[in-house]
Amino acid sequence: MAGPLPTVFLNEKDAGLNRKALLERLVDLCFGRTPPDPAVLKVTPLNWGSFLIEAGNASRTVSWDMQLTYPFGEGKHPVLLTGDRMWGNCIDTVKQLFLGAGFIVAEFNRTMLAEDAAPPDMRTRGLYPVYPEYDFGAISAWAWGYRRCVDALLTMPQVDPDCICIAGHSRGGKTTLLAGALDERIAFTQSNGSGMFGCGCLRYTQIEDPERQIHDHHSETLGNMFGRGVNWDISYWVGRGMEDYIGRESEIPFDFHFLKAAVAPRGLLETGSVDDVWANPRGSYHTFRAARELYSALGIPRRIASSVRYGPHAHTPGDFAKFLAFILACREGRPFLDDNADLVFGSLPKIYEWTKPENCFGKT
Repeated sequence: MAGPLPTVFLNEKDAGLNRKALLERLVDLCFGRTPPDPAVLKVTPLNWGSFLIEAGNASRTVSWDMQLTYPFGEGKHPVLLTGDRMWGNCIDTVKQLFLGAGFIVAEFNRTMLAEDAAPPDMRTRGLYPVYPEYDFGAISAWAWGYRRCVDALLTMPQVDPDCICIAGHSRGGKTTLLAGALDERIAFTQSNGSGMFGCGCLRYTQIEDPERQIHDHHSETLGNMFGRGVNWDISYWVGRGMEDYIGRESEIPFDFHFLKAAVAPRGLLETGSVDDVWANPRGSYHTFRAARELYSALGIPRRIASSVRYGPHAHTPGDFAKFLAFILACREGRPFLDDNADLVFGSLPKIYEWTKPENCFGKT
């Protein structure tokens, strides 16, 4: 099931380089009106490697902690930042991998910004009462938290400001893709197993068995996000206006290749499993291939990559290892050897007809 993808290029003159226009077409509708940068930001050391971040406005703030693990060595260090601390994906094996490469590992719990549940009073806590006039969903709140962690990291003399890298899984991968698109200070983004409202595709539903509608037989749809055909409702993640497009996905003026393209010219790696049908790996490949047209237009096709494996819906140590390998390959100007999605999905027919302009403004 597929519909044609809209062109990511706004016109031939700027070849889609107008990130602001790209994001304005997508973010408010898809994720709700994004809260602004804070008027108040305080970073308080609690002990060695633990910091309290407080952000908001003069009348109200929200606070959460960020834990840093430091590598050996003096000077400035690149950073791996993940907000999936409550899931425990960043296990010791992962930390040691990045620490050994000279990275600071920074972790926080994004659900301190917005609960990952839907009690009737959830909007009375976290970030929601700080900006009550903004109708943002939880993914937008979580992405705001990533950006405030970047604010905090940039106050620290040990941090290399040119190499802050973020990683997230599933709904956390939706979050990192949004944060990476919105914040140009983030050098590298990994979105793992993110599916609908992440690396997936609004216009393409992956169906393995039409008689069975969920998980390993059918990818998540826009309707599923709003409780249609399933026994849950996770619409609190996203913008309420998207509900009007259920069954009318082809009328939406964007798809998620727009969000991927907005990360350019910075690095973007999407990872996941071929077996993870609910996360729509084929749809993710469609939007990846479309977004890569813009990266190619900029002359940096290696700064976007898609690597798939077999196995469960998880953020595995191998997925983290791929992210480190991607970062190092981009920084050293060499190919990323695990960029394998073309080998797995390359025979799928394209669901877009446009390509990058031959002579692009801003090509590097």
